[in-house]
Amino acid sequence: MAHCYSAFELSLELDVYESTIYKWEYGKTKPTPKNIQKIIEFMGYDPRIHNPLKIENYELT
Repeated sequence: MAHCYSAFELSLELDVYESTIYKWEYGKTKPTPKNIQKIIEFMGYDPRIHNPLKIENYELT
């Protein structure tokens, strides 16, 4: 799990049941819009937004 959080610790941070975290992980359910907002706030960014690599910032070798 990213950032070394257990499902239990993450459930405490997001104020959901631990079983809810497992259901999200295994695709049995999807987070509600309210929980998506909690995830974004916890992570500090929106993982749904794809930020493509800007190759002009890198030298090609």
